[in-house]
Amino acid sequence: MNSIKEMVEAASKFLDEELFSSIKVSYQTCKDKDYLKVARKDSEVSITYGQLSSLFRGLTLVKEKANEKQYEVEFHKHFDTNCWMIDVSRNAVMKPSQVKKIIMIMALFGLNRLMLYTEDTFQLDNKKYPYFGYLRGAYSIRELQDLDEYAASLGVELVPCIETLDHLGRVMRWDAFNNIQDGPSNINPGEEETYVFIEELIKTCRKCYKTNIIHVGMDESMNLGLGKYLLKNRNNVPNQMELFNKHLQRVIDICKKYNFRPIIWSDMFFRLIDEGGNYYTNKQLTPEIIDMIPKDVDLVYWDYYHDDRSTYEVMLKKHQQTHNPVAFAGGAWNWATLAPFTKLAKNRSIIALEVMVENKVKDVMVTTWGDFGAECSNFAALSSLAVYSEFDFLGRHDQTALESLFEAVTGEKLSSFHLLDTPNEPEHIAKVGEFNCGRYYFYQDPLLGLFDSTVKESYKKKYLSYLPLLEKAIKESVNYKYLYQYTYDLLSVLVDKVDLGVNLRKYYKENKLDKLQEIKDVVLPRLMENIAKFERTSEYRWRKENRSFGYEVIDGRIGFLKNRLNSTYRLLEEYLSKKIDHIEELEAELLPYSSKTPDDEFGVAPWIYNVSPCEV
Repeated sequence: MNSIKEMVEAASKFLDEELFSSIKVSYQTCKDKDYLKVARKDSEVSITYGQLSSLFRGLTLVKEKANEKQYEVEFHKHFDTNCWMIDVSRNAVMKPSQVKKIIMIMALFGLNRLMLYTEDTFQLDNKKYPYFGYLRGAYSIRELQDLDEYAASLGVELVPCIETLDHLGRVMRWDAFNNIQDGPSNINPGEEETYVFIEELIKTCRKCYKTNIIHVGMDESMNLGLGKYLLKNRNNVPNQMELFNKHLQRVIDICKKYNFRPIIWSDMFFRLIDEGGNYYTNKQLTPEIIDMIPKDVDLVYWDYYHDDRSTYEVMLKKHQQTHNPVAFAGGAWNWATLAPFTKLAKNRSIIALEVMVENKVKDVMVTTWGDFGAECSNFAALSSLAVYSEFDFLGRHDQTALESLFEAVTGEKLSSFHLLDTPNEPEHIAKVGEFNCGRYYFYQDPLLGLFDSTVKESYKKKYLSYLPLLEKAIKESVNYKYLYQYTYDLLSVLVDKVDLGVNLRKYYKENKLDKLQEIKDVVLPRLMENIAKFERTSEYRWRKENRSFGYEVIDGRIGFLKNRLNSTYRLLEEYLSKKIDHIEELEAELLPYSSKTPDDEFGVAPWIYNVSPCEV
């Protein structure tokens, strides 16, 4: 492991080599793990810290106050653990070098725990399961050990985050796992071989990580026991709550064997008492159910969706009635989208963290999921990290302090970073994270026009208005030009793509052949050229951050779009030259995609629903 001196030098260089070469920094520990004091007098800086990650947060403050020659600032942390959970299972397995960069950034924000969410993206020690992580870019044991050591040298605890019940669809697709499969993505709690497999997961984690904490998943398994388990026990329909707790206890016992204390997502306890499987149910956990919950497991209350304090307060109170340790997880809203929702994530995080601080919740995490292909960068979550940091060290939101902290760590202005949201903002800031319109306007078929009913005339102009702002951000960016370039290239596509289907259908029905000719000769070639640019930018972004495995999915999706645009060009050519007398798709009368009114914001996550109502 690198020494503290070496890591301080590395962090200083990362922040501002010129600044730190002009001052002398001394540092010392104290007994209060929550304490941090940074004092400067002329060219000498002293940092007193209670835990190692706070030392690096202290270095960030020195950069924030680079122009001040004398000051003394004290902080008292509000959280025991402040965690970033990164999904490296939904196709994008981050390169170890990029994970190390993230760990450095976390330490400079003062965060002290990192979870890598690995469904099957780590190699098992036992060669009994060769298809586990096959062609998925899985981390080796040695790579995880190296990351664990590096994280520890910066005061960041690396914690395994795995699945031991559901979300294992990439594993269950192989016939090698038929003997432990219950449904398409969940394992069978009725087979002893299931627990042999789970033990192999946990035993491998023990070799990779020094921590005594392990997150074992257990969320969103509403089909628990309703597949092969039910077929085998068809005369004894399972009580899902009893089955869940029985399985959980088996997993807890395995964790204890390898000196791990497990953490789980809490939603199943609530879903199983609600007729609709709703996590945020109005129903209460009964004393009988609370008694069933094993006490030697921590519960994570996760909530990415609410804008009101009352929901967080009510749900937190329900969790605290269990008498289990309770942590909170919020979301950075970078999933199921080509562009993030940094402002939405910030606003919801502020509301949630205010409640957590007031109720003295000591363990929090921000999550970045990769649902539906990990099409958005994990680095888009950096603004959320800044919010979690300010609540840890300040206990409240301060916009000026937030902007200062963010710029000190990243080199970027927060206002510029929020421009990454713009593909999902053709009219205004999204009210709901599900409004991933930049994605479905990009992917939707030009002839079918599935989402054309939602398009307003102002959208094209709005997308155009963002381009000079992105150009300025690209020019000024210190470290993340490629993210702004990605956004610029995506917007360049959306400028022509957002109303393409609307105009095609309008001019076709009005028999304006000159306008259709213009679309064929001008709009479509320009659009194809811009898609080619975005394709290159997208691939560059992926390969800079992630291993190659998984990009074939995005490659195929963009290829699908290019083929459909080529087909549109050919059909227009044939129609305009009178080789065909009509275009069937443009004859069809469109319905709103959603049963809601067209003005309502809604999202469509699966890519196949973006492109066709037919089977893909």
